[in-house]
Amino acid sequence: MAELSVSLVVFSVLIVATLLVTLQVQQLYLRDTASEDAMQGARHAMDVAVRDLQNVAYDQINDVVTAPPTETTGTAVTFFVNGTAGLVRERLSVDAQGVLWRQTTQPDTSSVAPNYTYVTNRGQVTQRLATGVATVTGSTPVFGYMIAGAVSTNVTTAAQQATITAFVVTLTVTAGTGANAVPVTLTNTAAPLRA
Repeated sequence: MAELSVSLVVFSVLIVATLLVTLQVQQLYLRDTASEDAMQGARHAMDVAVRDLQNVAYDQINDVVTAPPTETTGTAVTFFVNGTAGLVRERLSVDAQGVLWRQTTQPDTSSVAPNYTYVTNRGQVTQRLATGVATVTGSTPVFGYMIAGAVSTNVTTAAQQATITAFVVTLTVTAGTGANAVPVTLTNTAAPLRA
């Protein structure tokens, strides 16, 4: 009888140990999956943002941006791209909840070049690119602006906006919560396509 009791205790300890190891492996797997999903989401958001910023309206003959960005903060940039019906207004922004949004607005049909007007919610498409985006990573905001070879994050005047030669995008997306949170940071520089 004592042998049976010892066998049951040993067997129980082995079962509990196996169960704990299985649970730990499952948690690691879920964390890795969440991290991979966050990385893929960040890559997709980065691809869209960089592609859009590379298509800023550009005059290849005079080597200048024809319609400089009108909003240049650390969490938002509003710029213009050439569309079939005129300059299309694009806005990339990160809201207080950490959602990266892309808004595309067609010009008002009654307006003409170069003084296009844009009516909010008229011909506007809003797309969520990523969630869990940090608005600042250390001291680096989501959007930076290359002026005269240096990155600036405080571009407030039209004269400064007209001299932007490239956009620096830094996305930090966090997968998971608490101790399982895994931050993923991607940085890319997008210059307007010149040909």
